Amino acid sequence: MLRRLFTLLSAISMLFCLAAAWMWAGMWHGNPALRCGRANTEYIVHLQSDTGIVLCAMRWAEPLSAVYQTPDLPLIRTGTVKFTFCPGPDSRTRLLGFEFHRRDGCDPSGAVIMIEHRATIPFWAAVLFFAVLPAFHALAFARARRRRTYRLDHNLCPTCAYDLRASKDICPECGTRDPRRCAEGDAQAPEAEGGGGG
Repeated sequence: MLRRLFTLLSAISMLFCLAAAWMWAGMWHGNPALRCGRANTEYIVHLQSDTGIVLCAMRWAEPLSAVYQTPDLPLIRTGTVKFTFCPGPDSRTRLLGFEFHRRDGCDPSGAVIMIEHRATIPFWAAVLFFAVLPAFHALAFARARRRRTYRLDHNLCPTCAYDLRASKDICPECGTRDPRRCAEGDAQAPEAEGGGGG
């Protein structure tokens, strides 16, 4: 069960890795956004083709229902709000394509009504992050295959490494059938049938 779950997660991670690599290569152009809100905080995820993955959290002074003039918490904006980013020094940090940014939004009177925290993750970092799990899966598969080959070459059970030189088709330790002996038996069966028919 855990092995199947690990394989499934690796496959999903590989799909995300390929998607991020496709965006990083510049073969995609667009700026879609996913929004969701709770109480007075709005969360936004942007996929910007020229920057990377932008994570944004906007904390309003009032609940979202009042900000966007709608009775429920919207997944998509149904109202409008007028604000401008307040003048003053920006709190911005950049490193290797990563960017962390904070700025305040003011209403026409100059009062702060919103605080925005923004983090930018470059596509190359997303590619590396999503490639970790598939890489571990590939290494584990290669290691298991190499271990199985070694055990078969040295007459050991491929499951528990029990010495099979004195046994026949089934491992007396764990009950696993020896695939090499089974293959030899399958190969000899047609020859025996052919000899008996003659």
